[in-house]
Amino acid sequence: MKKGLYIYLAVVCCFLSCKPKTDYSKLRRPIQVEVLCLDSTSSCVTHNYVGEVEEAVSLPLSLPLGGKVTGIFVSKNERVRAGQVLLTIDSVQQKNALVSARATFRQAKDGYDRLKKVHDEGAVADVKWVDMQTQLQRAEAMLAIAQKNLDDCVLRAPQSGVVSEMNVHEGQQLAPAQPALRLINVSGVNVAFSVPEAEIAAINISDEAAIIVPALADEQFFGKVTEKELIANRISHSYTVRVALPNNDGRCMPGMMCKVHLKAQEKKGFAIPAKCITTTEKGTALWVISEGKAHRKIVDAVGFTNEGILVEGLMKGDSVVVNGYSNLYENAQVQVVKQ
Repeated sequence: MKKGLYIYLAVVCCFLSCKPKTDYSKLRRPIQVEVLCLDSTSSCVTHNYVGEVEEAVSLPLSLPLGGKVTGIFVSKNERVRAGQVLLTIDSVQQKNALVSARATFRQAKDGYDRLKKVHDEGAVADVKWVDMQTQLQRAEAMLAIAQKNLDDCVLRAPQSGVVSEMNVHEGQQLAPAQPALRLINVSGVNVAFSVPEAEIAAINISDEAAIIVPALADEQFFGKVTEKELIANRISHSYTVRVALPNNDGRCMPGMMCKVHLKAQEKKGFAIPAKCITTTEKGTALWVISEGKAHRKIVDAVGFTNEGILVEGLMKGDSVVVNGYSNLYENAQVQVVKQ
């Protein structure tokens, strides 16, 4: 009985092994992709650094006169406009000084006007006339000082910006020139980064740079070198370099880390959109199409241009997938819908 069962199973296995296998890959629909046909090389000059976004202008604001804080009209991280009132201090003493200065000025002006009529008739000695002129000038100066002291009891924003620090509370006694708050201007920002002393000679003012900010989904910005410090850090033996970036929408915020690709030595390759380049265990890769099939190709990213990332390892005429690459796998059948 068992022998017959073994014979039956052997026949079934033989039958199944002889049955032609179905190639399921042929049943799959081709994956639709868009490709970029490489026809010309590009070049750039680049060095890569890690930088940090910092405000272009940072102003600690204080009042020249000390006094008790009577009003605070802004809060931390609030945007303010030029001339806006930020805080006030007690101004009773300054108001009384102004009233006294105005009275002294009116008295001196009245005496000046009366004496002038007599002087014009030649009935007043020149010495007395000069003394009267001096009294009037002194009264004018004291009035201006009193008015300035009263105006200094109000702290106004010298320019538009964002309040980044608040170091004062209502009712607090401020000392003269004590920093009360800090105002930063983020309509334009700088990217600061350190450059080794072996590379600093190749960097010049106005060199172009590409800035990638990971916090903004790897968005790319372009700027120019505006500052190169002349004194190196004694510990790291590196120099701080700054690149200016426009920031009208305020998206780049101080403290954000970024990648700096600075032009410093020439590189040649093909400009590929950054979105279609991925990082694998074997290195930087992208998808190319050959004979209707997709193949992953390892390339070298050597720099950045306005058109994208500059890569080596490709040839003229290669078709690089720029859309639809997320569905691809090795030897996948593809259909090019746009080139």
